[in-house]
Amino acid sequence: MKKENKSPFLISVCVITYNHAKYVRAALESIFNQQTTYSFEVIIADDCSKDGTIEILKEYQFRYGDQCRLLLQEANKGAANNFLDLLREASGKYIAYLEGDDFWTDSHKLQKQVDFLIQHHEYTGCFHNTAIVDEEGQFVRLFLKEPIETEINQRDLVTAKTSSIGHTNSFVFLSECVCSPPAYFTAAPYDRLLAFLIAEKGKWGGMPDVMSAYRINQGGVYNSIGEIKQVKTMVAIFNAIAADEKNHSRYAIELKERLSFYHHRLMQLYKAEKNKTEYIKHLMRYVSLKEKNLSLFKILIKEELFA
Repeated sequence: MKKENKSPFLISVCVITYNHAKYVRAALESIFNQQTTYSFEVIIADDCSKDGTIEILKEYQFRYGDQCRLLLQEANKGAANNFLDLLREASGKYIAYLEGDDFWTDSHKLQKQVDFLIQHHEYTGCFHNTAIVDEEGQFVRLFLKEPIETEINQRDLVTAKTSSIGHTNSFVFLSECVCSPPAYFTAAPYDRLLAFLIAEKGKWGGMPDVMSAYRINQGGVYNSIGEIKQVKTMVAIFNAIAADEKNHSRYAIELKERLSFYHHRLMQLYKAEKNKTEYIKHLMRYVSLKEKNLSLFKILIKEELFA
């Protein structure tokens, strides 16, 4: 990412795509239909799609010229690395983010969010609520329970056991926050790590508006997996955060508590599945995080249902 902001665009809208031919037009139309007094560019990083997505992207690049730039990966790099390459191309002071199978639902979204950040310098990012929709775009439920949090700091992101921050397609944030992503950024799914990183330099502000849609589809990543994999994903995220020395020294107690919470949940899930090996593995991790003694460990083993 460029360190000096000499760009004619105040906002960089960063879009990642991978085999999104069925949905990407809706995503791009929702971006280019934005009504704003601010100049914005659209940068699209495609992770080597094979379904016709690239041809559609080239149509939009031809239509919008310099306002629309493409980063076409020659080989599949994975979502996190594709996203990092995308961030390096952003030239605006502010970054908005969207994936190619989601879309924005309010044509004034960018105006509202950038207005907020300009008027409130103590915030480095802002988000809003999101509608979860099915493959055909029909409403399922809201992403966040209302009322949403209006102010979130980095410690809040560590301690909250349920998601309190919006979906990534609701994010607008200062580009300076992601100039030098830490090594742990690609160690786990980057959406929550992105929220954590942006909160390093300031607070997140929550807006009550519903201005985007997150599409549940068969090609999605998070929605199609069971609770065990979801919880394991959370373990990977917080292990990545804890592996950073600065984070560990700052949030050592909170990180232990959060990780013990997830390992305890995995114990419950594997007990229900009668998977003794995995149950004991997460039991041992839970006990070590809780710093319990060996006697308690033996008691828990005797009491577990597989004996």
